Amino acid sequence: MTFGLIWLVSPASVFLAGAAMAAASLVLAFNIPAKPDEGNEVRRFKWA
Repeated sequence: MTFGLIWLVSPASVFLAGAAMAAASLVLAFNIPAKPDEGNEVRRFKWA
């Protein structure tokens, strides 16, 4: 099912799906370290 077809049925669900994708993207972006090196490519949810 595409977002266009979902939009015809429920525009709110398209907004919520987009918000969920944006939130997932933000979480994944926080996993990139400030200085990536070999062996240090991902922070693995250690944001503090």
